[in-house]
Amino acid sequence: MFWSRYLFLKFCVYLYREALEDNLSKRVLEKKKQHDLLIHRQTQKDKELRNLKKMELQLNMIYDSLQQDRSQHKRLKLEVCMNALVIRILNFLVRNLSVKSFDRF
Repeated sequence: MFWSRYLFLKFCVYLYREALEDNLSKRVLEKKKQHDLLIHRQTQKDKELRNLKKMELQLNMIYDSLQQDRSQHKRLKLEVCMNALVIRILNFLVRNLSVKSFDRF
């Protein structure tokens, strides 16, 4: 009776130990999967961050170019206005100055 009970308890301990080892191996596998997933997500995040930085740099370059274009447009617009004013002044002088006024020279 003692041996049968001993063998039964030993068998129960063996089953319990097998269940614990099985559970432990499942948890280890689950942890590895989660770790791999975390590494994959971190890699994606790093890649997206690099792409975002590139896009920011391109955006800054485009913005600087736009500012230069605006400045050039403003300068050219001012030049056109000045040329138009010079032409109006010359036309005014041509219309209002008589040939007689040049005879004095």
